[in-house]
Amino acid sequence: MYGLAERLFKDRTDGEMAADEALRRGAGELVLVGALGALDHTLGHLAILRRLAARGVAARLAAPQLTVRVLAAPDEAQLDAPAGTRVSIVPQHGDALVTLEGFDYPLSRGVLPIDACLGLGNAVVAAARIVVHEGVVAALVEHGDEAFGGVRRGARDATL
Repeated sequence: MYGLAERLFKDRTDGEMAADEALRRGAGELVLVGALGALDHTLGHLAILRRLAARGVAARLAAPQLTVRVLAAPDEAQLDAPAGTRVSIVPQHGDALVTLEGFDYPLSRGVLPIDACLGLGNAVVAAARIVVHEGVVAALVEHGDEAFGGVRRGARDATL
């Protein structure tokens, strides 16, 4: 049985504690590597990304074949992924108003409903750009080294 101190310690996940510590140490971008496993923890890590995006902190989840970033309006990202890379844009808090450029299925200030699958299964055709005008979306890119126009893994970023 856990004592009160142990129970309080586990009221936060390791991912939450690691993100807070990285920020405390001055990290400018967070990359949570290996954070895309069990579905419950993956959903929890998306919550961490939403919280960081709301604070204006660049953060992403990275695995060998997938990178995820939450974009909160007003925000935009230029993708580094090559043509043919699968990309899905999933609203996180209600409907989202987005522009998608350089994709098989472009959108110009189009609505992605929270209760539909409209943003799933797109693909990069040229220099791809995501602009979030309203709302919050998760961008899922099937390219493990996607940096969303930022620092690549292995470079000088705050990898957790």
